[in-house]
Amino acid sequence: MPTDREIESKIHDAIVVETERQKNGRLKRIKIDVEALGDAFITKKILPKKAFPNETKLCVKISRHQDGRWLVSEIISINGQSYSSSAAQVKRVNDKNKLKTESKGNKKGLKKFPDLDQKYVFNLAVGKSRKKIQNSYGLNLCSEDFLEDWQENSFVKLVDYSDVLEIIPNHPESKFTGTIIAFNFVKGWQGFVYCESINSLVYIKHNLSRLSGSIDLGAKVEFFLGTNFDNRKQLQFVAIDWESNVNRGNAPEPAITLEFEEFQQSRTLVETLLSEAEQFLMITSFDVSGKQVYKTDEIVDYLNREYSKYPYQVLEWPKQSITGRSTHPRIANYVSAAIVLFPQNDGGEEE
Repeated sequence: MPTDREIESKIHDAIVVETERQKNGRLKRIKIDVEALGDAFITKKILPKKAFPNETKLCVKISRHQDGRWLVSEIISINGQSYSSSAAQVKRVNDKNKLKTESKGNKKGLKKFPDLDQKYVFNLAVGKSRKKIQNSYGLNLCSEDFLEDWQENSFVKLVDYSDVLEIIPNHPESKFTGTIIAFNFVKGWQGFVYCESINSLVYIKHNLSRLSGSIDLGAKVEFFLGTNFDNRKQLQFVAIDWESNVNRGNAPEPAITLEFEEFQQSRTLVETLLSEAEQFLMITSFDVSGKQVYKTDEIVDYLNREYSKYPYQVLEWPKQSITGRSTHPRIANYVSAAIVLFPQNDGGEEE
């Protein structure tokens, strides 16, 4: 089997099998069948002005994208005739310049990006808000060039899903690859991953879905893709079985955490986790609209019945002052209970 480098150095015969268009009718990408290799794609960087008819014969050079797909890096010939993409490139440059000119004094001239998750499209922001978004999110989410590239390259769309999925259907054989960015980022605990193949940011958390590595800014992450609902009951993509190229060494990592309802349904998993002497588990309940809220006493009663041989420790945080005021009122209004469960006869003290 030839290596990727050997494949990328050669010219390959191929035929056009499918043309994909955006909702506005513009050319999005062209799928081709490369002899002896299979599917590859002609994407934004070298798209022609007009689509090639199906069965058109091409000679192309290809390169491996980070998500595993083969992308056309150069079109050599079409039906035996030499091909130059310079005209198409000039047209795209002119179109971009025209757009920038129109948008300077005309807010309506700014582009929209309907194929991206609109929670992360901020090219219409102005003034201080525009600067704050870029600094906080770590991406050029105000840059129309960036957003256009993201829209063109993304082929997994959040709008195609409506429910919680451990792994999305028809998931590629290989994992997705992305970068942890500075958006809702808590070092070692949670954050969001940018992957140009996915039209939304991907939530990542240090929990049971972690295989190895740590959550840190700029870390490269490989992951399978699933979905769940965030605390606003909005669907989001989530990284599953993720591996990070950053290891924080001896820095403490957060405890593996299960909400109480999930904990009640995970007996086998809990016993497996706590079979390791150095492991422990955080059980939580949050005061979130639409979910049942459990108090500390209710969880303790359950542990005394169902996990009587397992020590536990109630975390009284945020702490209450002598006057009864919480040290962190907002968190106190959100966290209903937090209890750490330890392996049998190891760590913690029963209460």
